[in-house]
Amino acid sequence: MSTGSVVSRTSVPAGGAGDRGPSELKRSRSRAKTSTREVASGPDVTSLDPRIQVTMVRSSIGARPKHRGGLRALGLRRIGHTRNLPDRPEIRGMIARVSHLVEVKEIPGAGEDRTHSKRRDT
Repeated sequence: MSTGSVVSRTSVPAGGAGDRGPSELKRSRSRAKTSTREVASGPDVTSLDPRIQVTMVRSSIGARPKHRGGLRALGLRRIGHTRNLPDRPEIRGMIARVSHLVEVKEIPGAGEDRTHSKRRDT
């Protein structure tokens, strides 16, 4: 019988990531989250994109795991929860997968350029 295949638990560092302790790991994770939020919520380049309002109207209980994942990707958590999302093909594809669970409305005027919508007095 060979006992060489048994791995000792003492060879793994206590923190799990080298010299850093648990508090440093927690801080580095929160910094990473903050930086991605800053990038995502930076200057609103897509403010001229048309928008749609997506509301969850049926529960995801009993739905297929892919459908639940689609709702999660759209940012819908509970019945009655509404999100205003850009009207792009990838969003429309997710909505198509869960169309039986959500209600979609187009937001009027979200895609207009405000500088060209003024009336001219001539």
